[in-house]
Amino acid sequence: MHFKRSKKCTCFYNKGKKIFPYDIEVLPGIEEARLIYLGVLFGQTNKEKRLVVDIGGGSTELILGQGNDPKYTTSKNMGCVNLTQKFFKKNNIDQKHINKAILYVEQELESISLRYQRVGWNHTIGCSGTVKIIREVINHYKFEKDIISLPAMEFILNKVSKFSNIDEIDIKGLTPERKPVFLSGLIILIGIFKSLQIKNMSYSDSALREGLIYEMDPTFQKKDIRFNTVSEISKQYNVDLVQVRLISQTLQYILERCSLFLEGFKKQEMINILHWATKLHEIGLNINYSGYHKHSFYITQNTPMPGFNKEVQDVLSLLIRWHRKSIKLDLNTIEKFHFFPAPSILQSLKIFRLAIVLNGTRLSYNLDNLAFKCDQNSMHIEFKKDWIEKHKLIESDLIQEQEYWSQYGFNLILTYL
Repeated sequence: MHFKRSKKCTCFYNKGKKIFPYDIEVLPGIEEARLIYLGVLFGQTNKEKRLVVDIGGGSTELILGQGNDPKYTTSKNMGCVNLTQKFFKKNNIDQKHINKAILYVEQELESISLRYQRVGWNHTIGCSGTVKIIREVINHYKFEKDIISLPAMEFILNKVSKFSNIDEIDIKGLTPERKPVFLSGLIILIGIFKSLQIKNMSYSDSALREGLIYEMDPTFQKKDIRFNTVSEISKQYNVDLVQVRLISQTLQYILERCSLFLEGFKKQEMINILHWATKLHEIGLNINYSGYHKHSFYITQNTPMPGFNKEVQDVLSLLIRWHRKSIKLDLNTIEKFHFFPAPSILQSLKIFRLAIVLNGTRLSYNLDNLAFKCDQNSMHIEFKKDWIEKHKLIESDLIQEQEYWSQYGFNLILTYL
């Protein structure tokens, strides 16, 4: 089950999981926008540029894409419910507040308006109940059927503004259940048309639900989009792919011997997160070497990542934040995750840190010179003595890592054969 936005996700999840026999995932706004675009464009094969608009109760998504590929995704915290609460608190209608509300919408879109217009598009498509009811109301008057235009909406707005209260609105085509939020939805769409200079819009019945079906059904998927997302980000920040390959090889080598201690039905997902972290943990080097792990964390935490739900992105960011230096990870933070047990996250962090430390020299070597043993509380590395004599830097880094681990209550044992 997917939810668009919630400030009390943990509280809802704990209650919700007692009722729903399904996973509950919280979608970031940008991910919601991407899925909406996929839903609207599902099954279409032409490569035309399109602008897709979805007006919900708490947010509005605007997605500019070409073919089935969303290029720019925007999610604004303005929906027909919260706009009503902001400008029409007692359901009273007056021209002053209508004008203020339209200006507010245009201000919210100011940051994207010029960029979207420069890219351009061929067709504008609206979805959701808000756009649908606006179309239905327009169809009851003398305008082009099934086409939403600015003159048509301004005509409807003029009719609505003559009522003194939202509860009193009585116009053709408006259903009782949509009446409380119709005015705000109309204002948002008028503001969008003005800001982006849209001439007309068509309506699509498909939206988020169809996007989720498309994303989750393996029939339609050839590849997990998240792998492409991570590759694009690593490319953007010029990540050292040779180092990524060395760490990935070491990571896989350790996982083959220690992954039994990654708990839960999301074990493979945890392994995927480790490999994604390998590709992204050094992106902060583009800002500054000093504290680069903190920069990498910030970028990963705040970059829109198509395909990622909030919890997976949070776990990925957490591993990146604590992959080096002292471990000051708050246990309360990881105990709030729902899909990934705290022991699995801590075990993954140990494995990830070891894979990085063992490649500190950025040179390849034969991993068969190392043997790993692990349990829930400790990790044990055995080295061939003649090999460690030739790799004093790695030995020194591991001794330092032992100190970091012991400060946090982890146990790293080094043995020489």
